[in-house]
Amino acid sequence: MSTHNATSINIFSYGTLRDPNVQKQVLNRQVTAWPDSLSRYELSYITITDESVLAISNQNKHPIINYSGCANDIVEGVLLEITPPELANFDKYETDDYHRIEVLLNSGKTAFAYVAINPSDHLNYTFEIIEKSWSKRRRLDEIPKPRAVNIPDFTLRENAYCNMIVEYEDGSVKTLFSRVIRNHITKQWTVDGMLVSVKVICSDI
Repeated sequence: MSTHNATSINIFSYGTLRDPNVQKQVLNRQVTAWPDSLSRYELSYITITDESVLAISNQNKHPIINYSGCANDIVEGVLLEITPPELANFDKYETDDYHRIEVLLNSGKTAFAYVAINPSDHLNYTFEIIEKSWSKRRRLDEIPKPRAVNIPDFTLRENAYCNMIVEYEDGSVKTLFSRVIRNHITKQWTVDGMLVSVKVICSDI
């Protein structure tokens, strides 16, 4: 691989961006590609209707990846090294079905990747505290009962980490490092902060 410099940007491509013909039309050059892969994502396909994109790719079925959280899910692709202006061109090429995030590849390198937009990221959620048997705790006076929870950085993504801000009945407030969990049998989403857990409530889930 070429020497990485301060102005180069890594892109992980698993689809049309690694096509030399697409690169020539979008970037006016062909980019050298190195094999790489990304874990915890799964590959699917969407139908593209944007005429400008269809004219470049010559195909209406484009691959797209969604976060699964499963270590056994691996997406094979390539690592491309481009410039900031070329990144802007790639951004214009990708449709509104994708958004660009930074990921850690299995090679250990970080790169940008275009992944599926999760429409649920834009929904409003409420969090219902899961009642625990507080009376059975030996030090009840040291562990007040939670009365309200706020999770400002919550995202509906399995195994995502977030900060749960808990307000207790004694007026104290504590921030708990938490994890988003999905029960694949009941389809119920919860957030586990160890000391406090909540159900995720949203009519559109």
